[in-house]
Amino acid sequence: LIKILALKVEIKHIFEHVKQGLIVVSNLQVLLIENLADAKLVHSFDEPITCAHYTHPRLYYGDLRCKLNYITLFQKETKTEQTLISHSSWINNIFDRDGYVFTLSDEGTIFAWKDDTFELIAKLDGHKNGVNFHIKIDEILFTSSYDTRILSWDLKKLKVELHQELERLKQEKIKKAEALAALSKQKKGKKKKTT
Repeated sequence: LIKILALKVEIKHIFEHVKQGLIVVSNLQVLLIENLADAKLVHSFDEPITCAHYTHPRLYYGDLRCKLNYITLFQKETKTEQTLISHSSWINNIFDRDGYVFTLSDEGTIFAWKDDTFELIAKLDGHKNGVNFHIKIDEILFTSSYDTRILSWDLKKLKVELHQELERLKQEKIKKAEALAALSKQKKGKKKKTT
């Protein structure tokens, strides 16, 4: 034992930040501990969180409303953003891989979100109860659940499927924009004829 630092909060997660020190996440706060000295408050949550994951500069977290959020830490301004789509139950675990953020939920599903747009790209079904843990070995993702099963997912195949889904969504957005532009043009043409 080197040193004990007593905090007056229940600790949910501890993350390493190479330049800053330790990032400690409790139910309601994000604290920064430099050189195992005093804890400095970095952010306060409006309500308790269910889990967290840190990838510089973002701290992802699930809240009691079953939504995935993130805070950008150690920038000029700390900013909180929320997704528009959420799970139907609490998020138990969060991790990121290759440009995607994955959320493991208590409803038994795993969602894959594009990390720059927070667009929901895939929903992995297979567990019959809450998904609680994961580990990645090579290109295989293993997930465990309260249903007492461990499932494996082929990440290479999933990456191809995610890329195809992104392309499909992109083409869908282009078609919608073209249809709206055509409709707008059509309405303008009708107005000119009536005047």
